[in-house]
Amino acid sequence: MKFMLLIYSQESCWNESEMEACISDSMKICEELAVQGKYIDASPLESVSTATSVQIRNGKRILMDGPFAETHEQLGGYYIIDVPNLDDAISIASRLPPATKGTVEIRPIVDLGDMPNGKDSKPVMDKRPVTPYLFFGGRCEEAIRYYSEHLDGNLQMMMRFSESPDPVPAGMLQSGFENKVMHASMLVADTPLMLSDGCDDKTSFRGFRLAISARDEKTAHRYFNALADGGTVEMPLTKTFWSPCYGMVTDRFGVGWMVMVIED
Repeated sequence: MKFMLLIYSQESCWNESEMEACISDSMKICEELAVQGKYIDASPLESVSTATSVQIRNGKRILMDGPFAETHEQLGGYYIIDVPNLDDAISIASRLPPATKGTVEIRPIVDLGDMPNGKDSKPVMDKRPVTPYLFFGGRCEEAIRYYSEHLDGNLQMMMRFSESPDPVPAGMLQSGFENKVMHASMLVADTPLMLSDGCDDKTSFRGFRLAISARDEKTAHRYFNALADGGTVEMPLTKTFWSPCYGMVTDRFGVGWMVMVIED
């Protein structure tokens, strides 16, 4: 069941050090929820002074810029989570740092599949013509954690073989793979990937690489160094005629990457 956790507080009640601690603690909670398959999205919002509201009155559009009339608390951010029930949502909301100085409102998200003429609910699958699907031979959850921490990864969903609505055919899985990842979807640097442990530990990657574009050279070096940690560098980051910063590396999971900065 999906819930949106709406963060309300007074912007003035946070000093700089408290805000830094709040962001750090919130990121740790997001990483933990991502590993558990409960995280969908989260983000702070810019100050209310940057807000714009839209009203339609007598067929005319009226725009208003912030700051608006002072209220006790303003909407400052949100989380979207996927958990079994409201009690679990309350438990997570109670752990969020903003709950200590403001309010965390919990709102169930309407499933369009339950509405009249809604679509049937199906697993999250990317609809692009071609999406890379990676098999990690038993290390998928480790890879998800690593890519989430170091490559700005964002886990969208994860299902284990033991959670499959249809029983896995007898003899299909290697012994000990019952709780391995059957399917997961995530964004890595805003690029969709699908991932799985596969059915055994015999996976190897050959004949392909993933190209990851960084927004600037600092980010490219961060990505590259993380991928090189425990991996193998084939070409250090360097300037080329097509990119100011380009390199090739194979990560600790055996996945080959091309890291680059694309100039506008």
